[in-house]
Amino acid sequence: MTDLSPAAHAVMDAFLDSAVDAGNYYATRSHQIAAVFRAATADQNKLIDVPFSRIDQWENIKGSTLSYWTAAQWGYQKAMSELLAIATELESHV
Repeated sequence: MTDLSPAAHAVMDAFLDSAVDAGNYYATRSHQIAAVFRAATADQNKLIDVPFSRIDQWENIKGSTLSYWTAAQWGYQKAMSELLAIATELESHV
């Protein structure tokens, strides 16, 4: 097996470490999926990295660099928030 990145390792650990309820398969799987989503979004407040090649392209469009970065950051935060909302829903629906 290849080495996992720290983020992938955290997701795998969250899945394996989540509570298992032998009497309630649905609850166990719901909590495992929720744990995975929470682990995947653990760094949700980070600022996204944009490759310099992309920034160079954006700078060719006058006044757009900050706008594109802001839009990309908003999209990232939105996706992380939606994953956390799904995790919360899965944890409460058992």
